[in-house]
Amino acid sequence: MNRSDESRAWQSQLELGLVPTFACNLRCTHCFVGERRRGRPMSLEQFLTALRDAKALGVRSLQITGGELFVYAHRLAVLQHLVGTGIPTGISTNGTRLSRDDVAVLQGSRVSLCFSVDGPAEVHDAMRGAGSLAKTELAAAHCVRYGVPFDVSSTVTRSSLPAVIDTVRQVIDMGAWSVHLSPLQQLGGCSEKVADQRLNEEDCVDLMARIAAIRDSLPDGVEVSTRNLGLRVTAVTHPCAVCACWGEFCPSKKYWPTSLYLTPDGEVLPQSMHVHRRYSLGNAFAQGLTEVIGSYWQSAKHRRFQALCRYVYQDLIYDSDRPLFYWDELLRQASHI
Repeated sequence: MNRSDESRAWQSQLELGLVPTFACNLRCTHCFVGERRRGRPMSLEQFLTALRDAKALGVRSLQITGGELFVYAHRLAVLQHLVGTGIPTGISTNGTRLSRDDVAVLQGSRVSLCFSVDGPAEVHDAMRGAGSLAKTELAAAHCVRYGVPFDVSSTVTRSSLPAVIDTVRQVIDMGAWSVHLSPLQQLGGCSEKVADQRLNEEDCVDLMARIAAIRDSLPDGVEVSTRNLGLRVTAVTHPCAVCACWGEFCPSKKYWPTSLYLTPDGEVLPQSMHVHRRYSLGNAFAQGLTEVIGSYWQSAKHRRFQALCRYVYQDLIYDSDRPLFYWDELLRQASHI
């Protein structure tokens, strides 16, 4: 396989995250966005150009995140064009600004939603604002009515851990087909202010035990998993899991990033929105997304990111005696050194 073929193979496996805005209508206690919410959003033209380029590149899937898409001025046009591309797409949202008309646009498409639900009302609303859970539940009801699939992402803190199984049952009753339990990470912004709510190692083991205990009682087709919490034994068995593969001829070829994120100002970041901008592939608004991504394979920028991942793997995972790790958190911290 020559370099051009390898580049195309990589592009076909990419998940491209598009971040039209960092603005949001909520002020969650654990939000990592921080001061970035004050930045300028993408213009509609910039977003649609990126969408056309994504289709031309043949990416595997899209993830629309932020910020909150449903405070974006051009959200209806965005939804219509996402439906039109035919690319499998997930939209992360708090659900509080999602209308019935928004959901109706997505009916019968390859676009799904991911709602944030962090526990029963007393837990969720304490983190996201009074009355926010009721609005998210209404949005979920719209999805059920129109047959639009949705999953749920739940941030797990020391306060919400005791109720985590009730949370899983709660969102399944809402109609979720998948539940992702994400332990709170320190990723900047407000997340630093609630560091005392971060799960310790014992809490993480407890979380995984609770998930194992409930799996056999789940309805058919419903999945519950952890997100962003890695097992050291898995990474050590093969570092492909953390984009740090040492084998040039490894069949899984995961020494490249499996995700890219296009931020509102055009920077394209590898694997995580939280890495330092020195690892940016380039600016899509200045160079074009196809050029930025197409020239990345085996470039000096790619090798620099490889070196970062391999440092995180070798020094912070392989040489550690801790059985669990937070991949995004380790990557962010190492990239800012």
